[in-house]
This record gives sequence, C-alpha cells and structure tokens, in this order.
Amino acid sequence: MIIKRDQILALSQIVFGVNILICILLIPRYFLDLDQGGVSNYGTEPFTNLLFTIGFLSAALGALYATTYYRLSRSLKIGVTALSLSYLLVMLSTYAYKDNDSLESWHHLAALTLINTMIINLILLRKQLLRAFEMKLACFMFVVGLSLGIMTGKGIATQLLSSQLLCGISFGYILCRTVTLNKSVRREQIGS
Repeated sequence: MIIKRDQILALSQIVFGVNILICILLIPRYFLDLDQGGVSNYGTEPFTNLLFTIGFLSAALGALYATTYYRLSRSLKIGVTALSLSYLLVMLSTYAYKDNDSLESWHHLAALTLINTMIINLILLRKQLLRAFEMKLACFMFVVGLSLGIMTGKGIATQLLSSQLLCGISFGYILCRTVTLNKSVRREQIGS
C-alpha cells in the first residue's frame, strides 16, 4: 500500500490513537479504575513507554507536516505548528513527571498548553466546523471531554483518561477532516 502525501496527517492521527488504544489494552487499570489516571501514565510504564512515544511523536510530526504540505492561513499554520510543539512538550515532560513536584508541574503546564492549542485551532477552524453534522458532533464530543476534564481538575469527577480520549479523538477527526479531506485544500486557504 502506497501512502499518498495528503493522507499523512490522517495516518499520523490514526497511529496516535491506535498506540494509545494498545496501551489501554495492555494496561487497562488506568482506564478501568474509578479514579482514572491520565494517558501520561502510559508514558511512565516500561511496558507501554515506546507505544506512548510513537503515538505522540506521530501526532507531532503529522501536524508539522500539515503546515508544510497544505495551504493553510497564516494564523492556522501558527496554530498547527504550536499544536505540534505541544504534543512534543507533553511527550517529553511525561517520562519523569512522577519523580518530583517540579517535573509534575512542568508536565501539567505542558498538558494545559496542548489542550489550549487544540481550543485555539478549533476557534481558527470555526467556519469549517459549522458545515456538516459530523463536524458539529465531533465539536460537541470535544466540549464534553473538555468539560469532563475541567470537572476532574476541580475534583468533581475522576475521569481524566476518558476526558483525554474524547478530546483527542474528536480533535484528531476535526483536524483531519478540515485539513485533509477538504477537496479544495490545494486551491483555497483553510482557516481564513
């Protein structure tokens, strides 16, 4: 099977999702516990560390590739570049974040940076989000995941991993759908 250049972003998001899914299948306790840990726990486990790294690196490189291959508006190009760097920051800050409070704070800051770059990119893609029902549904899923994450942060809920999965899957779909599946990608700027 030959991968076309315009499929690389979608493929990177699929690799990201599949690697996280395999991590969950290999060590389900973070997902099944009443007090869920976040996806970063898989980056600290020796058995899933490589899968976690491949997933996040794939998402980062796919987003970075999108900034060079697709004709994006200047603001969206900056937003997607920031997204790529945010994936890398989360990945790099994960490995030792359980070692001390400073590293844990740095990791939480990296995670907040990632979710904020996702929100900024959704704002930049707002015109495309209003076009189709499935885009509205994906945006709704993202908002549900974000709300669940906020409630977890406030101690109201304990579903951090579920929150991250909802946000990650819905955002990945929105990004791929608006950037790669739009057949007029090469003719008009996206995100303007």
